[in-house]
Amino acid sequence: MITASAEFAHPAATVFAAVARIEEHPSWQRGIESIRVLSGDGASVGSRFAVRVVESGIELDLEGEVVESMTPELVRHVLENSDATLDVTVRVTPLASERCRLDYSAAIKVHSFALKMLRGMIESKLAEKAEADLGALARHLSTAQGADGR
Repeated sequence: MITASAEFAHPAATVFAAVARIEEHPSWQRGIESIRVLSGDGASVGSRFAVRVVESGIELDLEGEVVESMTPELVRHVLENSDATLDVTVRVTPLASERCRLDYSAAIKVHSFALKMLRGMIESKLAEKAEADLGALARHLSTAQGADGR
């Protein structure tokens, strides 16, 4: 299980909206080259999307689906291809003074023998990426807040 957490100096609804709008993920998630909504609005349960990841010389195409969403506190995506399935849950908890905490968890299941041999390394890299992405999300939200004048 891969986990990461961060506190944000933004209201829970603002942070949740940024996470729920999957088409904006390339602006703050390292390695995501593109996301295309295939069906639905990209945020509600049943919405499907295609993700292209280019990271450390690896190119990966995944199809994802929003399998659970409880605005403004939880969203869960399942992304998969023939080699792996990634089950990602993001939970946003309001805190005092217009702050919130984001808890990220992901479980990876590998289907190919080659990836099974590399599972530990893959999980380690994904954990590092999750921490970096939460920092990038904080910067993205601060920049967006400054642009909006809020």
